[in-house]
Amino acid sequence: MSRLPWQESWTLGIELVDAEHRSLVDGVNQLAARFTWDPALAAEPLRAAAGDSLGDPAAEHVALMAALELLAEQAREHFKHEEALMRAIDYPELASHRSEHALLLAEYIEMVRDLERQTQTRLDSETVQSLHHWLVSHMVGADKDYADYYFSMLGRKQAPLGGRQPAASSRG
Repeated sequence: MSRLPWQESWTLGIELVDAEHRSLVDGVNQLAARFTWDPALAAEPLRAAAGDSLGDPAAEHVALMAALELLAEQAREHFKHEEALMRAIDYPELASHRSEHALLLAEYIEMVRDLERQTQTRLDSETVQSLHHWLVSHMVGADKDYADYYFSMLGRKQAPLGGRQPAASSRG
């Protein structure tokens, strides 16, 4: 299983957005931990934990689809919060950012539909890596651009780190 550790370089300095980003990363990690198929362990029998549906493919498929929908809903809520923050400061790239959110959700929904059609019960490492990329590329791209604008509106070049004033060097 491939775990996505939080990188401090992803921190934007906007508390609500950072908390939700961390929660989304945790959500992807929990999804991967619960549903990733590890070919190295394929020869070993799977043991079900209490309340686990291992061994029942139909129940596993339903559980995977429910977990994927939960992550989608978490992303939808996060996108709404981000867009509300952007509206509040008249972010000039709001329309573009909103379009990117719509595209991200469409890509995610298409992946989920593919898994649904295939009646998957597990995620392969390629799918997990796609989820990592899906999430992180937006955070370090468009969301960083928004954060830069936000802090420029406050007269700062970057977000304060740990409650301290930012250093003179720029964020990477």
